[in-house]
Amino acid sequence: HCRVLGWIAPLDPQAPRIHFQVNLPLVWNGKAVQYGGGGLNGVLVDGMTPLRDAPPGTPLPIARGYLTFGTDSGHQLAAYPPTEPGAWALNDEALANFASASYKKVRDVAVAIARTVYRRAPARIYYFGGSEGGREGLVMAQRFPSDYDGVVSVVPVVGWTGLMHAYYPAQMAQ
Repeated sequence: HCRVLGWIAPLDPQAPRIHFQVNLPLVWNGKAVQYGGGGLNGVLVDGMTPLRDAPPGTPLPIARGYLTFGTDSGHQLAAYPPTEPGAWALNDEALANFASASYKKVRDVAVAIARTVYRRAPARIYYFGGSEGGREGLVMAQRFPSDYDGVVSVVPVVGWTGLMHAYYPAQMAQ
């Protein structure tokens, strides 16, 4: 396969870049799988790991001819001090990219790369994610339904406000 690493520049010069990886199989089946992230993201999802809950020994999607891709959702946790891991969310564009915009942008870039390399767009595009990636999948299905032919959303995080408030008592006790 061929690995394409890149980034999408923000409109706001203070916002971080959206990093992505697109993996192009030598023998392409005409389909693509976008991998979802996890936690607060901020780490590049490379699209080269087993799909969540896949039975042991299941070939990776790239080995089955799928174009695969992922993103860091538009911020890099390593760029922020450990005492302020969510500081990136103070930037409106970075927060919008985390919420949904980065996945759509990277999906569109992956399609453009496929058109350039294979001379055609994917016939089918699937989104696969669990936990935070599951939330992302639900958002993609709601906001961009015509961009995906299927979405797998495993144990999606859907109660962000309650989840984030659950951390406060532990933090206040310190």
